[in-house]
Amino acid sequence: MTRIRDWLYTIGMASLSLLLFAIFCLLLTWNTLGDQGADESRSLHLSSGWQMHLGDLTAETGALAASADWMPYKFGDADSRLDGYRGYYWLRFRLPEQLRDEPNLHVQGFKHAELYTWSGQIYAFNMDRGIRLMNKELRWGMADLKPEDYGHHLYVRVYQDGGDPAEGLFRVGRMEHFLTQMLRHDAFRYLSCVVGLIAGMLAFILYALNRKDPIYLHFALFSVCVAYGSIIRAASLQLFADIPLLVYIQNIALSLGTGALLGFLAETFAGGWRIWFRRLAAAYYGYGAIVLGAAFIDDWLYHLMAEQLFAVTAVPLVLYILLALLRSGRHENRLETRLIMAGIWLLGIFTAVHYIDMNVVSISSRLFEPYPVAGALFKEAFVQLAVFAFILCLAGVLLVRYAKTHRQVKRYAQELAVKNDQLEAINSQRAEELRQRTEELQEAIQVTMDTMEEVVALEERNRIAHEMHDTVGHTLTATIMQMEVTKRLFDIDREAALQRLASAQDLVRSGLDQVRSSVRLMKDEAPAYDLRDAMIVLMRNTTQATQVEIEYSIDPLPQLPPGCSKVLYHALLEGLTNGMRHGRGTRFNCELTVGEDGVVLLLQNNGLPYDNAAYGFGLKAMNERVQLVGGSLRLSQSAEWGCELRVRLPLASTL
Repeated sequence: MTRIRDWLYTIGMASLSLLLFAIFCLLLTWNTLGDQGADESRSLHLSSGWQMHLGDLTAETGALAASADWMPYKFGDADSRLDGYRGYYWLRFRLPEQLRDEPNLHVQGFKHAELYTWSGQIYAFNMDRGIRLMNKELRWGMADLKPEDYGHHLYVRVYQDGGDPAEGLFRVGRMEHFLTQMLRHDAFRYLSCVVGLIAGMLAFILYALNRKDPIYLHFALFSVCVAYGSIIRAASLQLFADIPLLVYIQNIALSLGTGALLGFLAETFAGGWRIWFRRLAAAYYGYGAIVLGAAFIDDWLYHLMAEQLFAVTAVPLVLYILLALLRSGRHENRLETRLIMAGIWLLGIFTAVHYIDMNVVSISSRLFEPYPVAGALFKEAFVQLAVFAFILCLAGVLLVRYAKTHRQVKRYAQELAVKNDQLEAINSQRAEELRQRTEELQEAIQVTMDTMEEVVALEERNRIAHEMHDTVGHTLTATIMQMEVTKRLFDIDREAALQRLASAQDLVRSGLDQVRSSVRLMKDEAPAYDLRDAMIVLMRNTTQATQVEIEYSIDPLPQLPPGCSKVLYHALLEGLTNGMRHGRGTRFNCELTVGEDGVVLLLQNNGLPYDNAAYGFGLKAMNERVQLVGGSLRLSQSAEWGCELRVRLPLASTL
């Protein structure tokens, strides 16, 4: 199926090429219309009958006529007198009276020239030498002749700046006749320019749509160079846009166009061929930049580089391209390669025939009389036809490439649609799985929240129990001790027993107040209090209630958070309670010190020695509280004291 499509594209391109070629031939046929023989008879070519005077003369008709030293001169022959000459020289020619009815004189081929007749100066161009960069072969002018000028000499004042001698051309006739012939002669150039610009514009659009494929950009540059090279040599262009600089640097299109062509070919090859063609393209682009610089430096150097050196590299370059196409065609019989090969062969054959016609055998002159159209083709448009056919072949390559890209894009679109359907199915499946996972997660979150509520409730109950144990336990211990003393004194000293009973009653009231205070602390409603004063009050009340002896030493304390203050206060409370209840101590020593490593509470009693027994409920609760604020608790015995409680809180936790 692909081969059938390729052949269809080939047939379509061939049909389009034949159509455009037919249009070319029609225009060239129109170009041959008119009285060419009459045109030739009216042309005064500077080949015979001209005279020359080296050096400048006074620009007056009488002085020019009376001057001597006029020497025969013939254009087209090498004249050593003008080789490298710099300065003014004069030419003169007697205008024949039989051309008296022709009012205009067409002048071409001079860079600096003035024309004088019997009636005075009739033409002047660039004698002040303001225009330096100019192509004298394409520059033309028009002068008006009067009837009295015929039969007298036409004087031409020329300035030569050391370059090649002027190859001037003079034709006498009517202006409308010259313009008609000029437009007919340039018709195929305008058509080539339009075709090149349209092809370049379309290629630029394709490149803008697909910047990953630079072949469109190279073709666009090549087409623009061809269009520029075609239109800039049109003599009639001077009527619409007289820009001598653009005409002068026209040969830049050769180097830049060759670079664009090599860049185009590089995108049609693969592997090492592509690398070498890209290097050659970069080299010709750089060479074009150098030639452009030479155009502004020296005219001789510019023409040497733009024409002669370029022609030297053209032949091996064409051979290299043909070799690459042949080697590539053996491995890949692609339609693109065949089209490029056909275009290069056409260009080479047309160029060779044109060279033979211009330098070996004049085919155009032999064909012109019996076959005017064929003669015009050989003489005027053979190379342009070759370039035009070559552009058509390259355009065919672009069309094949674009069609192939279009098929690939279409195939990719189909594959993308399939992949999109698959992705939608996968997304639907993933969405369903995500919904199920979300429901499971919500259930797990609900279970976790219920569990957390139970844990919080349990922690709250434990906290309340610890608070009740710390606050009420000490008071009840002291009350029990008072009750035991009351029982022993009741039969011996009733008055003392009643006092002990009153003290127990006061302890119960104090315990009730402590319970209320603990409830407020649990609600975080307790007012701030001074830890040192609270500890002193606790030890004094304990001494009054239980008759135990308590010695203490408390350093000035920094501002402590309520949490740390509660930990230290309850540690002292638990230590006193356990020392009296379990250790049966009667004398206590309390020290609260502040050092660099933290706050240390030391509580010692003279009771039973500590036997490393497991912590009870109170000690466990105390140890948990100390650890929550980053501290440590240690219970031990010493030689002087039976039991020793040491609580250390780091300074970091107390700030």
